[in-house]
Amino acid sequence: MISITEKKFLSAPKKVIEQMQLSNEIVNIVSDKTGYVIIDAEEWRNIRETIYLNSIDGLSSSILSSSKEPFMGLHFQLDPLANKPPNSI
Repeated sequence: MISITEKKFLSAPKKVIEQMQLSNEIVNIVSDKTGYVIIDAEEWRNIRETIYLNSIDGLSSSILSSSKEPFMGLHFQLDPLANKPPNSI
């Protein structure tokens, strides 16, 4: 995640957005009053899909339990998402 102050973002929004596009990271804009987050449209669609799928009772536990069962003699494991430390501009 890229963290930047509101003042710095407002001084060069295009530069921040270009860096976001190159790094494919989320931008966290910090302000005295509140904070803002800018994410890529595809990332937003992915978040919405995750929220929807998590709203279906039992789906996530079913997926996790089925991932432990062999499929056509093959074994697959789901890896947890890796956390990245925040970057700063």
